[in-house]
Amino acid sequence: MQSGKTAVAQEDRFIDLHGAVTAFSAHDPSASSILTGLLPTADADWTSLIDGWDKARAAVESLLVWAAKEGGYDVVLDGAPPLAAPSIAVLAIGANFATHAARSEFAIEGGGVATSDRVAKLLEARRSGVPPWGFQILPRTVVGDGGRLGRPSGFSYLDYEGEVGVVLRGGETPRVWGVVAVDDVSVRDPYFSSGAPRIDEGPLTWVLQKNFRGGTACGPWVVVDEDLDENDLNIQTRVNGKLRQSGSTSEMVYSFADVVDHLHGFIPLRAGDIIASGTPAGTAFEEGADGPFLVDGDEVVVEVEGVGSLRNVVGKTPTGSGTAEKGTADGK
Repeated sequence: MQSGKTAVAQEDRFIDLHGAVTAFSAHDPSASSILTGLLPTADADWTSLIDGWDKARAAVESLLVWAAKEGGYDVVLDGAPPLAAPSIAVLAIGANFATHAARSEFAIEGGGVATSDRVAKLLEARRSGVPPWGFQILPRTVVGDGGRLGRPSGFSYLDYEGEVGVVLRGGETPRVWGVVAVDDVSVRDPYFSSGAPRIDEGPLTWVLQKNFRGGTACGPWVVVDEDLDENDLNIQTRVNGKLRQSGSTSEMVYSFADVVDHLHGFIPLRAGDIIASGTPAGTAFEEGADGPFLVDGDEVVVEVEGVGSLRNVVGKTPTGSGTAEKGTADGK
């Protein structure tokens, strides 16, 4: 939501918690006090709400019941990305779907090694103790549902990657709080002789291939308390209505718990941090330079089971900032 507001879905309505909480105090002072202490104020920051969710949940449910009877607190989402705070970490797992990774490896290296053999090699590496790896996405490059996906000037090979993102709770043992759809857009020109400008070199290979204005989409909301198994969710990506990717997080080489355990040994994972699953097979990159890469005007839809559809159009002027939330035990 704009101006740091937070909305919660109730059936097909969105209730503005900020707008309702003051009037709600006359109905339930205790629940109102809890929410007032946890809701973001001037800045869009959900971290206190997430960390205090065990006590906030019942208060939110009570407010939703009251607001439905009172009316007047409905809002329309503005398409902002549902990021818990500007300071969160967005961490994406690389090569976490073996078939996608194997086909991408072939697109880069060529050679006569069969995809099945490449898949077997990747899975064996995991069994032998190779840890999960990936890259960081800057929150300032993320757009929400309906926002425009960017294309850096001079680059031709823009790829889609439908993924599942999990939003974490912090603490000594970080755990999943909510689920969101992600499109991890990638510039692939460095792998082809496209005449594009130089972008990343050496160990920084993926920094700018993954981080540019409108380089990631996230949304349309965060789903919480819906009994979703984040390790068994279907993902589908369509471009202009054509199915390009269809997979499940059950195919991940490293589970979300594997990634959390590994990362938390090095960095403190905090409330609102997002881990993106990696992407299943079906990207344009896997077909080489002649693959169905994105062009301006293409509509990309990433659908995640239990979450909904994230829709974005490729263009040159990405927009969108702010937060949105979906789902409580009573709000679907």
